[in-house]
Amino acid sequence: MKRVPWPFGPKAIAAVEPLPEQTLAVSWADGSRSTISLAVWIESKGIHRLRNPELFAKAHVGEYGSTVAFLDDDLEIDSVHLQLLESEQRGAPLTPDGLRRWRERHGLTQAQAARELGVSPRQWQNYESGASFLPWTLALACAGWTAMRDRAA
Repeated sequence: MKRVPWPFGPKAIAAVEPLPEQTLAVSWADGSRSTISLAVWIESKGIHRLRNPELFAKAHVGEYGSTVAFLDDDLEIDSVHLQLLESEQRGAPLTPDGLRRWRERHGLTQAQAARELGVSPRQWQNYESGASFLPWTLALACAGWTAMRDRAA
């Protein structure tokens, strides 16, 4: 399979503002802004202390603008993972867990999802397990499939 170039490189974080419900408003150094929920990330990584609103409110830009840190830089998430979460929340899953959540959210089995997006069931299993690189084109196909389904509804 031909690999498609990664859609973005790590962006520097200029500022961060904690919002309710484990969400961050991120201002990037390039001038763009994002609102990113960390709720799924917090649960999937078992970082339950970040469910505490007082602790979450301590979010700040980490060293060199490459992370959002909590607890005096003891706990942090890097800018690449923030971008991955943002892409997933916009409908383009770029991680094996994100792909699985996308499939489950749409009520598809692995075989159904593979058929809908034009890949073999075995390849889909490899994507979800992390055994195969998840290409950007598949993330775009997921976003397109979701948009077409939403438009038809």
